[in-house]
Amino acid sequence: MKCPEPKCRGILEPQNCMSIIPKEVFERWENAFCENLVLATSRKFYCSFKDCSTMLVNDDGNEVVTCFECPNCHRLFCAQCKVAWHGGMECGEFMGLNENEREKEDLMVMNLEEAKRWRRCSKCRIYVKKN
Repeated sequence: MKCPEPKCRGILEPQNCMSIIPKEVFERWENAFCENLVLATSRKFYCSFKDCSTMLVNDDGNEVVTCFECPNCHRLFCAQCKVAWHGGMECGEFMGLNENEREKEDLMVMNLEEAKRWRRCSKCRIYVKKN
């Protein structure tokens, strides 16, 4: 951070400000500083679960990350769609689903649809099996 004195070209180091900044503010400042460094050198993304939101780093910027296990909460999520992992379904196919069809249980029913050869009613969208 630049010195607030207009004529000064000095830079304030975070450690020099510890005594005048509340601890919580200082910690947020440190975290933002670290995230900025990470952002400048690689691609960052966050755990998709709202109760976690851990920052993660894709060191290999060329690789597309899809299925990923968060090292903090140990849950699987899709880093491209930013949702819980949608196993057995491509990202484009998943994003084509209606918002109310994207839950884990909905995906399980869709898998059953294929296995049991169910079809959806064209009007009400309820699954039916034709004998």
